[in-house]
Amino acid sequence: MSIDLKDYKHQVKNIKNKAIEIFKDYNKCGFIEVFQIEVEKQLEKYNPSIMFYGVYNAGKSSIINALVGEEIAKVGDIPTTATIQSINWNGFTLVDTPGIVANDEHTEIAEQEIKRNDVILFVVDDIGTFENVAVSTAIVKIINTGKPIIVVVNQKEASIEGAYSNKISKKVIPKIIENIKKSAELQEYTGDPLKAENFCQIVSVNAFSAYTARTQYGKESDEFKILMHSSEIECLVSIIQEQLAKSDGINILKPCTSIIRNYIEQGIGILENELIAEIDKLYFKLLKEIEQKKSNLYRNITSLGRNEIHSYGDQIYGRIMKGENIDELATILKNKLLEIIRNQFENANMQLENTSDIYKMQFDEKTSYNILDMEKIKFEIPELEEAEEPQIWDVLKKLPPIQTSSLKIPTANLIPVISSYKIWIPIISEIINLLSYKKKREEEQRLLQEKIDEHNAQVQNAMNEKISAIIEVNNKIRTEIMKLENSFVDTTELLVDSSFSKVADGIKNNFNVKKQENNKLEQDIQSLKTLLHEIDVIEIRFN
Repeated sequence: MSIDLKDYKHQVKNIKNKAIEIFKDYNKCGFIEVFQIEVEKQLEKYNPSIMFYGVYNAGKSSIINALVGEEIAKVGDIPTTATIQSINWNGFTLVDTPGIVANDEHTEIAEQEIKRNDVILFVVDDIGTFENVAVSTAIVKIINTGKPIIVVVNQKEASIEGAYSNKISKKVIPKIIENIKKSAELQEYTGDPLKAENFCQIVSVNAFSAYTARTQYGKESDEFKILMHSSEIECLVSIIQEQLAKSDGINILKPCTSIIRNYIEQGIGILENELIAEIDKLYFKLLKEIEQKKSNLYRNITSLGRNEIHSYGDQIYGRIMKGENIDELATILKNKLLEIIRNQFENANMQLENTSDIYKMQFDEKTSYNILDMEKIKFEIPELEEAEEPQIWDVLKKLPPIQTSSLKIPTANLIPVISSYKIWIPIISEIINLLSYKKKREEEQRLLQEKIDEHNAQVQNAMNEKISAIIEVNNKIRTEIMKLENSFVDTTELLVDSSFSKVADGIKNNFNVKKQENNKLEQDIQSLKTLLHEIDVIEIRFN
């Protein structure tokens, strides 16, 4: 899996440029200039932004550098400037702001910047900044704005001592949770801030490990994989990507892909009309219908499959919360995905058969073209044992059980027993009534209150530990489900493409298209259809 956020702007621009290069060879495609202007005008509005906020010297710049893979943000111990540093990277704007503990002027500048950005990453470290009251106060303020906020704990102590990520999380995250709740009460926040729709997650990452991996080792090396895994940067990227997909910045690309789709379809229509022979026109008309069926097949499989995968993640989470076994869930998911693939291919083949019957009727009996064997042309699912073609098993074998052995939810009673002291209201009442001296009575009440306070603190600590463990499990599941979903979508694309290429070859052979003058035209039409499919893939990623 790539650790970079997806540069959708670059992909969309690339598709537009490829289409224009094809249209330039045909005089009837006179819409090129308008096409380019409309797309570029829309792309200018595209500017999804990620704001890095939090305590100065907690690691905001370090995390930016770890995400980018090079030192583009200044790292220092002293907040020397009150300006906002904007960095353009991979189609996104990364905004590095002054720390909230620097001074009041810096804090005010950063707070004004919050409303301008799509996602806020609030950065603290595991050494002590998370204890600052200003931190939890600022987090609650951001939650109140409705902006998506991800709290990131930069593992400075892990970088120094070589500590493990989960050790850091267990120590720091419960305290952050406690402080956020306290600040919410002081600010008279209604409800639980941790359950707010825009409060995304608390993520613990090691910026030093991720930066070292990206700058000193190749992506295929064992050192890179070990350091990236321990840094947990993939989890952070997946959560950022998830929030950006909902943002206004990304949504601007949706009408942009529609513009490109419309012009490509218009161009395909013009090019198909350039075909000399009527038989060629019929061939491309049929191929266009089959292409649409291919697109529908791809969308249907990925849509249904992704729903099953997300349900799989929810079931894993639910079972872990109950302490139940999850081993058989992977097998159940494999069977469901296999059933989805087979059912959708069967439906596609039924539609293909109906289409071929219609086209047979359009041919005169005297034509020299023979398409009577089209019933043999079908979307074929490659056999599981064949190695030459993409296999169904390629996607199914990528579904290992999610490793959760190191993620345990505390099962101890959340209400600890108070040693050598039991609270019985009738006895307390009787004792109080029997006490005759005021000083003695006050001392008894004080001791009782201390026991109650100690008990409440133990309950709160136990609750925070459990929430921390749940967050850790949820982060792990979220990362694994994202990898699984990407693998399924990519493999489905290979599977559908492989089957479609056989269908297209079969149709071409049956129509016996041999006119050399149409070779380039045919290639260009097919290239434009490939670009339409790339638009499909991007739009599926948006949804």
